[in-house]
Amino acid sequence: ADPTTPRPLGPLTGLTGSGTVVFSPDGRTLAASDDQTVRLWDMTDRTAFRPLGPLTGLTDGIRITAVVFSRDGRTLAASGYNGTVQLWDTADPTTPRPLGPLGSRTAPVFSVVFSPDGRTLASGGADTMVRLWDVSDRADPRPLGGLLTGHTAPVGSLAFSPDGTLLASGSNDQTVRLWTVG
Repeated sequence: ADPTTPRPLGPLTGLTGSGTVVFSPDGRTLAASDDQTVRLWDMTDRTAFRPLGPLTGLTDGIRITAVVFSRDGRTLAASGYNGTVQLWDTADPTTPRPLGPLGSRTAPVFSVVFSPDGRTLASGGADTMVRLWDVSDRADPRPLGGLLTGHTAPVGSLAFSPDGTLLASGSNDQTVRLWTVG
C-alpha cells in the first residue's frame, strides 16, 4: 500500500528451483516457474494465497525459461529448453487445461510475448531467430510466415509496441531489432 515501506507477504512455497514469475492482467493469479514446473496461486486474498496446483502438459524434464499471460488473462504460455512453447487455457485458473504445444524448435526458447490483442505470440531463443504464431484459435495455433532472422546470438527478450504494430527483439549480439508485424 505504501511503496516507501514495503512489507513481505508470503512466501509462496512449492517451487524446487529458480524461475520466472508473472501476474495475470487482473492481478488475481500469479504464475511462477521453477526448473521444470509452472505453478499458479490465487492472489485475491492477500492474507491467504491459495495454491492452484502445478500445470500439466509440459514435457518431463525440461527447464522452463519464461512464462507470460495474454492480456485478457485467458491464456498462459511457457517456453522451455526443449525448444517448445506450451499454452494453457487459464480462463478459469482453478481448472487450467493444456492447449497444444507450439511446434518444436531445435534450440531452447528463452522469451515469449503475446501481442496486445492476444492473437499473436512471438518466441525467440538460442537459435537466434524469432517465430510468430497465430494463436487467435487457442485450440489450433499456427505458425505465421517464416522465421525472423538477423540476430547473430540468442534472442533473450521480446516486446510488442502498445498498438501491436511493432515487435522488438533483444539479443546477446548487443542489438535490438524492430519488426513491423501489424
